[in-house]
Amino acid sequence: MVYIITSKKSRPKRGLVMSPQELERYLEKKKALEEQLSRKQKVYQGNFFVAPPQDPKHIKRHLQEIEHTLEQKAPQKPTTSREKDQLWKRAREIIEEIRVGMPSKYEMHPLRINPLTSKINQDRETLERAVQKNIQWEKKNKDKIIELKNIMRTLGYPELGNIERWRPKGTTQASRMVSGAKEYLNEASKGQEDKKED
Repeated sequence: MVYIITSKKSRPKRGLVMSPQELERYLEKKKALEEQLSRKQKVYQGNFFVAPPQDPKHIKRHLQEIEHTLEQKAPQKPTTSREKDQLWKRAREIIEEIRVGMPSKYEMHPLRINPLTSKINQDRETLERAVQKNIQWEKKNKDKIIELKNIMRTLGYPELGNIERWRPKGTTQASRMVSGAKEYLNEASKGQEDKKED
């Protein structure tokens, strides 16, 4: 994981910091532009002659834009163990707070039993209500969710910013009664986590 240490005053008050993949792409772009500017004449590279940049002003402008974005959005590495401990403490507080009123995994994947076939089916009506509940929950906790993602990206554990990891398991009548319901829900939940992984 590559970190950028930046001035706290220049950092945005809201919005996500870069993911590790985004940060890597921006650093690669920055390096490529710097290499273009450093070429003052034709140089022999491998089997080809590489010409100097045709428009240095344009490249410099692009480089400044990338540096500004890095200044604003790159994760800021904690400089002391105390800062790191404070971030972990805050992350735990946020997780406890956002779990209040958070629809459970079973709510998001409601099941019902077909009386004719005894098969497990998804309860679509209950699912629609759960989706609306989850939308309202996300609106209410939007800032905390972003803060949690930023903390985990800053600490180098972006996967822990995935809120699906902290969603309560919950329980349903179908899951207690039907053999195979637990496995069904686990697979559905795992697929949801994979889609939202950062």
